[in-house]
Amino acid sequence: DGHVIDGTGLDAGILNNGFDSVTVKGAGHIHEFDYGVQLNPGSSQNVITGVRVENNQEAGISLSDADQNGQGNTIRGNTITGNSWGVALFAGSRHTVIRDNVFEVNQDTAVHLEGASEILITGNDMIRNAGAGVFMQGGGNNRVTNNVMLTNLGGGVLAGEELIPSNN
Repeated sequence: DGHVIDGTGLDAGILNNGFDSVTVKGAGHIHEFDYGVQLNPGSSQNVITGVRVENNQEAGISLSDADQNGQGNTIRGNTITGNSWGVALFAGSRHTVIRDNVFEVNQDTAVHLEGASEILITGNDMIRNAGAGVFMQGGGNNRVTNNVMLTNLGGGVLAGEELIPSNN
């Protein structure tokens, strides 16, 4: 608890290439990588909690095809600030819960969903991000509930045209 994982703008501070049931908890500060924490294909039932991810070039936390048999992952209770995207979920990431995080002054959206499905985004504070609070394109059956979204330059929730028929 309380450690600093300091990067040089490359790779990920913490990388999970397909392992299940890993908890990243109270790791202190993770900053100045491409991705602060990255979960890759096949990883599920992971929990990222109590972490501060800051000033990462691509995203503070990134999930790419991170789901195994519908088990999903949980991102909760983190401080996510000054990254390009706060949290980014890409194609194949499903059943993730993003709950009770603080997103501040990210240089694009707080939560970016691109082809991600069945995501629950709830109870987060999204404040002063340069993009929207939540951006969704592709995917479906995503829920955004009970979040505080203030002074985000891109608005509250943006849904790409591919989402219109998919019950987001």
